[in-house]
Amino acid sequence: MDPKTDAHLQELLSNAYILGGAPCSGKSTLAQMLAERRGLAYYQVDDHQEEHLQRARPQTQPVMCEYRRRDWNNIWMRPAEALLSDLLAFDTERFPFILQDLAGHEADGSLLVEGAAVWPKFLDGFPLARSHVIFMVPTPEFQTAHYQQRPWIRPILEACTDPRQAFEHWMKRDELFGAAVASQAATRGFTTIWVGGDTSVDQLYGQICIQFGFTDE
Repeated sequence: MDPKTDAHLQELLSNAYILGGAPCSGKSTLAQMLAERRGLAYYQVDDHQEEHLQRARPQTQPVMCEYRRRDWNNIWMRPAEALLSDLLAFDTERFPFILQDLAGHEADGSLLVEGAAVWPKFLDGFPLARSHVIFMVPTPEFQTAHYQQRPWIRPILEACTDPRQAFEHWMKRDELFGAAVASQAATRGFTTIWVGGDTSVDQLYGQICIQFGFTDE
């Protein structure tokens, strides 16, 4: 299947709603609200990562296969620029798996796709409704503050030889990732919402609904 010429995928993505962007920007929370309140089928990209890793093969997904062999220290003690390069390579290999999953959905405009692995550049060649695509990026201060509140991050950092430096690399990588996503979105005419501490979840939800054309609540 060539996703750029597959008629079903073309129709599906031309009607779907896409919520991408950097981690810790509230995407999952807002996508859950949209799915529940608007009756949308919800494809959460993060839920399928382990399955995609199991489907990876060395000949076609070498970066994904290498990731399976790395421990947390090997990942997060590397410089942020190298981490960003790895992330792009990883997501580039993974995106066809996402498209294969999406091919099983109905192309009726009720699908919401959410996840950081959907980079703006990956959407090139699809007839997207620009108003149906939003990328969310947290400010560095908001990102760091909220990552520090997540309990699952501590055992990851404690597995590294220098937890403080590992955390700095992680935050810098995600800051660079957010900037790259915003730049790619701007050149393609997609909307980026910058998330800081001055906007509530309800306000962000309202902003997204207006862009998506959900104005009857």
